[in-house]
Amino acid sequence: MEQKITLHSATLKQFSALGLDVVKLLLQAGIVAENPPLKLNPQQFSALISAIATQSDDPLIGLKLATADSVSQLDPTTFAAVHSVDFADCLERLARYKKLICPEDIHWRLEQDGIAISNRWTSGVAFSNLLVDGFFASIHTILQLAFGKAVAPLAVHLTRAEIPLGYADFFGCDIVLNAECNTIRYPSELLHQPFVTHNPDLLGLIVPNLETEISRNAVPNLAEQVKTALFAMMNGNKPTIDNVASQLHISRRTLQRKLAEHGLNYQNLLDEVRLTIAKQVLHQTDLENGEIAFYLGFAEVNSFHRFFVQQTGKTPNDWRAQAI
Repeated sequence: MEQKITLHSATLKQFSALGLDVVKLLLQAGIVAENPPLKLNPQQFSALISAIATQSDDPLIGLKLATADSVSQLDPTTFAAVHSVDFADCLERLARYKKLICPEDIHWRLEQDGIAISNRWTSGVAFSNLLVDGFFASIHTILQLAFGKAVAPLAVHLTRAEIPLGYADFFGCDIVLNAECNTIRYPSELLHQPFVTHNPDLLGLIVPNLETEISRNAVPNLAEQVKTALFAMMNGNKPTIDNVASQLHISRRTLQRKLAEHGLNYQNLLDEVRLTIAKQVLHQTDLENGEIAFYLGFAEVNSFHRFFVQQTGKTPNDWRAQAI
């Protein structure tokens, strides 16, 4: 099962604060607008990054997306990293826990000329300079918060041939272009310098939850697998359990048995996906009920009408009027 990328509410708020239209971004990326955190597949995430680059006319948007003025703006993984003992502990926590929210491998090594930090996106996420900028800006922001002051890198190495005005000023260091790989380097003496934000009591509350999440992620969530398959197949046909079983490379009987073992029911999962999509389309488009019914695989509009009323207690038109 492909790993999901998690968008927390703090990230969506950051989008809005930077003047991005979050609703349009999600629609352009084919993402169902639900209450955060949002779970995106690699294709959706790549589409979101592309939509951000298209919508924003700020060449430094990648840097600004990962900038935070306080710890309250951070996702749980970065929040834990900021409260680490020191930079070495921080990097180890990032490398371990970052995978909870995205398929990103973080690497660091101590070299003769300092600490070299890089990352690599996996699981089909398309390469983007915006992602490189975001990663480097997040490291820069973590250190600024953790040390209580600006900490300039030794240098930022980029594989690209040019950078926009203001890029070097953001980091306060030399930018090496046409490099062999993208890395950010810091003085080696920072590695074991204590963080002023270190809080063992807070880590005692956060880390057990992160470790539990790691253990949970070791076993694929069957409900999420089925719903992901249903979202992908919702295109005017009613996906059958046989369709989903084939998509998951298991037999119909095996899927039914596994669903039952988890206390799940295929029809309930299908209803959940249909309702989620119906609400999004009613809220964000002007499509007629008949068009929505067809897209969701209902044989006729009356069937969709009855389904929606049973699920929400309101007609589609009433729900749309209330949501506007």
